[in-house]
Amino acid sequence: MSEQVKLWFFRDLNDAQRLKLFGLFGLPVDEIGNVQGRQMIALKHIGQTLIKMVMEEAAAAPPLAPAVGYQDRVAAAHHALFHDDPTDIAERLARYAEETNEVLQAFGMSREDMHQLVDYTCDRPPGEPAKEIGAALLTLTSLCVIAGYDIMACGEADLEKLQRPETIARIRAKRSTRHGRGPLPGIDPSVRIAFGLEAQGHIPTVEAMLADGLDWPAIGRRIGWHGETAKQYYERHLARAAPSSPMGEAE
Repeated sequence: MSEQVKLWFFRDLNDAQRLKLFGLFGLPVDEIGNVQGRQMIALKHIGQTLIKMVMEEAAAAPPLAPAVGYQDRVAAAHHALFHDDPTDIAERLARYAEETNEVLQAFGMSREDMHQLVDYTCDRPPGEPAKEIGAALLTLTSLCVIAGYDIMACGEADLEKLQRPETIARIRAKRSTRHGRGPLPGIDPSVRIAFGLEAQGHIPTVEAMLADGLDWPAIGRRIGWHGETAKQYYERHLARAAPSSPMGEAE
């Protein structure tokens, strides 16, 4: 029994409150009375009873479902993007290198410094993948610490965006016209790219709802899009469909 509990029990509770507490736990109040020694024994009994109750409740509680980790959720998001057009390590490396360069660019690193680091790295022997992945994650986290960014908040925000219907449609359209398996994501300018509402076949539905007088929030709810985003993609569709409009590219 801790000294803090004893102090609370004998200093902060009066005799009537202590006897009431004994009664709640079915102890013989009349026998205990106001004798401190008997009250101390009763207090120990209450403590042991509470511990037993907590342990029994914990044992009876259903086990917590394991949390689905970030990597598992990214793997699940792969299905919508790649189920009929599989990606591979070469493509993932190219996209990782692109995003890494964009991080460096976003923080103001010059092209010259980036090239120096590429030359410095390529002049050294290659490392072991698991070790280098760990070092990359650790170093990026360290950058976030110094720069004041929450790395997981950033990652969760991008994963949420990745799973939006318009993002899935854009990426699938972009990959469907990429040049072979080179590192650049290039778009074939001879191919008209269907993206957004076009890629999902929503244009006729949207036009029918517009003819019926529905506003964009209502249209968005019907097709599972944010209303303002659907409006922007429809306006792009109209601009691309105009005879004088130049060929557009997916973002």
